[in-house]
Amino acid sequence: MMGSTIAKLEDRRANFKSAPLVSVLFTSFNHARYVEEALDSLRRQTCSDFEVIIIDDASTDGCADVSAAWLDRTGFQAQFIRNKTNRGICANRNTALGQASGTFVCSLSGDDAYEPERIERQLQCFLSQPEDVCAVYSDMAMVDFEGKPQGLSYLESKLNGAEPPQGRIFESLLLNNHLPAPCVMLRKSAIEAVGGYDESLFYEDFDMWLRLSFRFRFAFLPARLVRFRTHDESMSHSPRFRMAMCSSRTRILEKWLDADLGDAIRSRLLDALFWNAALQLRIDDSGGARLTFDDVVRNDHRMTRRWLARVGKLRGACTIVQLMLPIYRLIRAARIGWSARRD
Repeated sequence: MMGSTIAKLEDRRANFKSAPLVSVLFTSFNHARYVEEALDSLRRQTCSDFEVIIIDDASTDGCADVSAAWLDRTGFQAQFIRNKTNRGICANRNTALGQASGTFVCSLSGDDAYEPERIERQLQCFLSQPEDVCAVYSDMAMVDFEGKPQGLSYLESKLNGAEPPQGRIFESLLLNNHLPAPCVMLRKSAIEAVGGYDESLFYEDFDMWLRLSFRFRFAFLPARLVRFRTHDESMSHSPRFRMAMCSSRTRILEKWLDADLGDAIRSRLLDALFWNAALQLRIDDSGGARLTFDDVVRNDHRMTRRWLARVGKLRGACTIVQLMLPIYRLIRAARIGWSARRD
């Protein structure tokens, strides 16, 4: 079965001249402890129809040297770029895209790892999709810093057991950015159509998902195809990055305030802004929270939410927010489940 799949992919490859079908955008920053495992996972892929562009973002722990030594030792073919200064994930994505020749692209961080069939299974799925599908995504296994499994998968924890949404998912993403970035394969032409990554942002995925899902459809392939590592230094888990993450999320959502979204989707957008402001208060970013609450007050026609936003701007509002968040989590979980079932 696997051999016949590879044969079909090789036949399809002929239509794309000498270019590989898939480009893997590999980024690392201070991942010396994990980067060989990540690179080994590429060498073990069941499909060989891909290229790899590696960018080390000025690591200070010797990660770039570990990667270079691994490439020399294994003879694995890859483009290798060492940044002299730290440029951030969005700039690195754009640089890697500029070097990529594949029809489809996927990403890998130096602290995560692919399952052996990751590229082959998603590529096979993508080749059967119509042109308006810009992405195929799957689930990820969560592992700790030692690589030990951590119970629920990524989507199980994000969707509370609901079915992963497919098709037009813009509205559901506003409420819950559930897409597992390391386990998404994208059509490169779609990324180019929406203008690449916004390099002014701290993180890359949510902004890209919204711009893509507003124009294109997404498909889900049921499988756990990536091992996603959680540790204290990762962008998504380290407390020192939370303020920058929340600030970028506000700016991402603000981009859609003037868009023609319809009343229902606009209400969801303002809901997302409101609760991002609440989280900013919770992490002691009161200045950022007030600016985000201002967005809600200026743009929201719902009196209850406008009133709560005004409360959120007051001194001492953090105590009120702490009381509100448990109730919100219950409401949010119910809405996510309802939205996923509807989609």
